Amino acid sequence: MFRSIAHQSSLTQRAQVQIEDLIVGGALARGDRLPSERELTERLQVSKTVVREAIRALVGKGLLEVRAGSGVYVRHFGSDVIEEPMKLLLRANVLKPADIHEIRTILEVNIAGLAAARAQASDLEAMEKTIRALDQPKLTAIAFAQTDVAFHNHLALSAGNPLCSVLVSSLNGVMIEVRLRAFHLQGATLTAQRAISYHSRILERVSARDVEGARQAMQEHLAGSLQTLQRVAEALSWDQLGHSSA
Repeated sequence: MFRSIAHQSSLTQRAQVQIEDLIVGGALARGDRLPSERELTERLQVSKTVVREAIRALVGKGLLEVRAGSGVYVRHFGSDVIEEPMKLLLRANVLKPADIHEIRTILEVNIAGLAAARAQASDLEAMEKTIRALDQPKLTAIAFAQTDVAFHNHLALSAGNPLCSVLVSSLNGVMIEVRLRAFHLQGATLTAQRAISYHSRILERVSARDVEGARQAMQEHLAGSLQTLQRVAEALSWDQLGHSSA
């Protein structure tokens, strides 16, 4: 499976690319344990330093994970591969929550339209379930944030494009701290009822196969979310958002 790269330039980079290709191509499946460092040096015909640097780079990219006392494994990666770097950018003040909101608008308005055209009965049921879950008298902040995110994730899944699901999940995961803050600032009842109202309108249009209506409903929802974002901004330093308690 592995081939010698000893006579090629940029050994670390080439070792990294070869392992990455094996993961992407499926030869190394998610959850598989990589050969030991010694085995890799023999198969690739490179030094331990090259192997270590290549593995370190792939861990940084989210493709591998090191388990203490066990070895190096192919990671069960998903939206967190995108979400974690975005959280770091937030903490570094390179990326602002308003930037994420803008991308959410571009992405989720179109996803709502796709969902109206493609959603299956099971998708509609899953979204309806999240709306009912918000209408609870003792709803906690974390339950609200997770359920709010779940609605958007189910909507993205119903669009029928796996990349939509990954992107929406990562974007909403980053913004979960905003949801927690909004819940505390606005109060449980108002925050939950606003979400129920917006989500119900979106689901209504998706269920009716009204593509433009679904897009408009999502546009209105995100416009309301922007107002919430602005209120939260007045009470929170954005560099705290990389430390979500969710």
